[in-house]
Amino acid sequence: MVKLVLRGLRRCLSRQQRSREPFRVADLLKLHAHLDQRLKSDIAFWAAVLAAWWGMLRKANVTTQSGQLDLWCDLAASSIVFSEYDCELTVRHSKTNQFGDRVQRVFLPKLPDGSLCVLCPFRALERQLRTNRIGQAPRPVHLFSTWSSAGWLPLTASRFDSRLRSLCTSAGLSPREFTGHGLRRGGATAAMQLGVPLPMIKKLGDWKGNSVFRYLSVRDSDARAAVHGLARRVGAL
Repeated sequence: MVKLVLRGLRRCLSRQQRSREPFRVADLLKLHAHLDQRLKSDIAFWAAVLAAWWGMLRKANVTTQSGQLDLWCDLAASSIVFSEYDCELTVRHSKTNQFGDRVQRVFLPKLPDGSLCVLCPFRALERQLRTNRIGQAPRPVHLFSTWSSAGWLPLTASRFDSRLRSLCTSAGLSPREFTGHGLRRGGATAAMQLGVPLPMIKKLGDWKGNSVFRYLSVRDSDARAAVHGLARRVGAL
């Protein structure tokens, strides 16, 4: 009984520790400003960041735990399909789908030209496949691998975390507050602020039950804006 209580306490504490700041659009732009566009590894990293943010994906979805590709769990070139206005990722394994009982379809939009095109996941993924020759490998490789004359180096969770910490420091963001988990939170929070209904956010991020509420971040300024927006529209009720 004592062991069960201690296990429950550890779980609750770990959940509190994992609660981090969501990456907002302004934060992503700060990160991008410190990328080295000449590095193939940064091209791969940025594509993973945008896929996680727009797709509300977990870090584990866009990284691999080892140097070996696991087609059951990891994303590869075969996991993505491009169309005219978006690209579709097929995710077969996740924290809430560990046995592959269903397939999650993740749609990543193609943004119009403009100042925010650096946040376009469609373009970032196109560039990643082209620059790092993902489709040219003699055997399947991780979707966010980096190519060199020695072969393809997969984007592991540790490499992802290391680069994110470095960029956050350069961008003036606290690496303790902004972690890979904040990308999923940031995408969900942005969707909420733009009026996407909660059931759709749960669908897009593959959330079960009410756990999605822990991922949505509402600032006081957001609450104030919502109240003023309600006041402007109350006459239509």
